[in-house]
Amino acid sequence: FLGAGVVVCVSAMRGVLFALVVALPASCSAASGECVFGGDVGYSLLERNPSSQHGAAAHAAAWFGLTDLVWLQASGGAAQMLARGDSEARTVGEASVGLVLALDVFRAIPYLEASAGALFYAEDLDPYARIGVGVDYFVTRSLSVGAVARLRFVPRPLGDRWTTLAARVAYRFDEASLLVK
Repeated sequence: FLGAGVVVCVSAMRGVLFALVVALPASCSAASGECVFGGDVGYSLLERNPSSQHGAAAHAAAWFGLTDLVWLQASGGAAQMLARGDSEARTVGEASVGLVLALDVFRAIPYLEASAGALFYAEDLDPYARIGVGVDYFVTRSLSVGAVARLRFVPRPLGDRWTTLAARVAYRFDEASLLVK
């Protein structure tokens, strides 16, 4: 079930990215030294063999442009999972650091994320790896809206996975605007 969902999600993201690239004539570009603060909310699926739980998630991230393509990322988030069958309602949290590859394309910026960090369950604290794909669309030179899909892997014998699909809002500014004069 999850494999088919991921294929559909990736196919839909490709279609959206293609439509944005073809349809938008204006250009905005990222730069080294640029900062991005963003947040997203959306759907969450936690798979802990042999069961799975659905819920709602919220996430916040800060990016710092190392080059026009590579960004350093620090992020954190949480999800409230609903009770299902024998599984009780639970809160899951995360904190991670990693890299983002942002590919400027006109008013849309598709990006790939890769990070590692800690996943906080009510009873556990586990290391994890996360991959993500998203797109931000510039509403203004500083404000963007977008969508992001993330998949987290927990190295356990049973192999837990946590997936989120979310709508995103981000604000961009350069590092010079952070300096107090």
